[in-house]
Amino acid sequence: EIMSGDWSSDVCSSDLAFKSVAERFNMKKLHVNSHLYCCENLEYDFPGRKFEVLDVIDFSSKTIKSIKKEIPKANITVRNFPLTVDELRKKTGIKEGGDIYIFATICGDKKLLLISRKAI
Repeated sequence: EIMSGDWSSDVCSSDLAFKSVAERFNMKKLHVNSHLYCCENLEYDFPGRKFEVLDVIDFSSKTIKSIKKEIPKANITVRNFPLTVDELRKKTGIKEGGDIYIFATICGDKKLLLISRKAI
């Protein structure tokens, strides 16, 4: 199942086939062309990286201008997004590293930044 506009608190990243991951772990995929999944209750044996979503931000010129103040340093990943990591870093001014992870992706027809941290 593909994700609509409702957000749960966890996002997972996996390179495994969508159908098997989604069915086994009862997850929704953010977009047909991404390997990002959302779930209500994160399972510990998920075969990939697990993150807690702290915030979901629409990607816009206003966001680009203000995000560096709030998040000066983060690990950035792009999945099915029109910019590369380097292009996104250049536009936002966010430096590499830290405990925050930003997933730039598309959900439906919206460009989004998922502000996350690794789940324990």
